[in-house]
Amino acid sequence: MAASARSTRTRIELGDRIKETLTERIFLDNDSTAVNIDLLLGLLTFLAWGHDHLLHGTAARLSRFTQLAMSLVFDLRLNKPPPDDPNMLPVGGNCLVPNDPARSLEERRAVLGVSSYFAQIDAMQWTPYMEECLDVLSRSAESPYDEMFAHQVKLQRIAGEVESARSTTTSPPAFYLTALQLKVNEVKAQISPHLQQEVPLLASIYYTELSMCGLALSKQNTSAPSFQQIGYLYTCLNTVKLAFENFFNIPLVEYSGLSFPFFTQVARYLIVLSKLSTLNDPSWDNNLARSTVDVLQVIDRLIHNIQRAKAADGEDCTGGPLDKSTRIFTSVRTWCAAKLAECGVEDVQGGNTGFQQDGSSGTQLEGLFLEEAWWRDSFDLLLETDIL
Repeated sequence: MAASARSTRTRIELGDRIKETLTERIFLDNDSTAVNIDLLLGLLTFLAWGHDHLLHGTAARLSRFTQLAMSLVFDLRLNKPPPDDPNMLPVGGNCLVPNDPARSLEERRAVLGVSSYFAQIDAMQWTPYMEECLDVLSRSAESPYDEMFAHQVKLQRIAGEVESARSTTTSPPAFYLTALQLKVNEVKAQISPHLQQEVPLLASIYYTELSMCGLALSKQNTSAPSFQQIGYLYTCLNTVKLAFENFFNIPLVEYSGLSFPFFTQVARYLIVLSKLSTLNDPSWDNNLARSTVDVLQVIDRLIHNIQRAKAADGEDCTGGPLDKSTRIFTSVRTWCAAKLAECGVEDVQGGNTGFQQDGSSGTQLEGLFLEEAWWRDSFDLLLETDIL
């Protein structure tokens, strides 16, 4: 109920009860059955849709709750195959070994869900058994969303490889792009026809591809010829355009139900588009970029849609996630308008936050996101890199 409640007050009250329950069952309860798959699934739901860190302005809780989820996975041994011997003693006194030697799909979904999230912490170590879980879900007929979730996990793993290549290697980033793009193309080829236009899946594809664009365009990639760099820029611009078109296909009534990880993807789109619109490179046509995707019109449309979605939810949701996101995007628009004015763009109104027609790199912008608890944890990794 905390994830689905419209009332901000109800969300906060239920969120406090959830945190009390988590504390009691994980740390205070001596019953080994207190930690189970239902507790883990509830925690994951609270993480993705509860927005507790936003409502209380405590971004660090994202990482703490994620670490708790990982601990539950280890306690339940969900990252490893069930023991061959059902009489095997548990590793720890409070570690419950399931009686059923066969993992349920819920258990497989849970371990993959925990493995696919990252913020200030390192992703959970991938195991051969988790690869098996991914394969099982890819072929599952129990839910139409199992296959889509499996593809999203694969794409998140590719995005993780991008970040690893950026931080751990001295080789030119472009060296890895062909192999990474082949992996993305392989995922695309495996998507069933009925899932190919699903907004969440397309969002994951664009997020991963923009991660790769950032790798290609980082300051490390000094060996790439200028014409190749321009090609990367145009690929990045086209991907951003498709990403926002995909986002605006979401009905307004669904905005309040979007998960926090989904909004972090939108934020990456916006940061990349803002930098493309103000890039100081003589070989790059900023005017063409802005005529392809106008960053101010995109932000105006975001603000307008969020305000309409909030109005439809009623006064009870005042002070909730939609209000917070409106303030964030308003601040970002002011920064972008000022930056565009510095670049000589005429008729830019920095204070305008109303809706305009749909139409088709800076640390200050990053600061606008980082000062907000809602974004800080999820953006630190992204914003500390040399994208564009």
